[in-house]
Amino acid sequence: MSEILNIKSDSTLFRTQNAISSEIDGEVVLLSVKNSEYLCLNGVGSKIWNYLESPHTFSEVVDYLLSKYDVEHQKCESDTKEYIFVMINVGMINIQ
Repeated sequence: MSEILNIKSDSTLFRTQNAISSEIDGEVVLLSVKNSEYLCLNGVGSKIWNYLESPHTFSEVVDYLLSKYDVEHQKCESDTKEYIFVMINVGMINIQ
């Protein structure tokens, strides 16, 4: 979990070239070209994926979610950090 701490507010996040995505009933389904695994994203995950159609900083992603959901800033930041960490580990999002 210490790797999560490497996601800073000014870290730039962007989609990798390793995924094919499709939206079904408001949720995104991803196929990893690299390992042929499917991922189904929930509503929040789908919003993040769609928002990262172009690169954004972690702080911008959190601000975007705060504008869409009634959630405390710290909770949004920690949950988003965990989600981004998972997406980086499965090769769907890169960090710079």
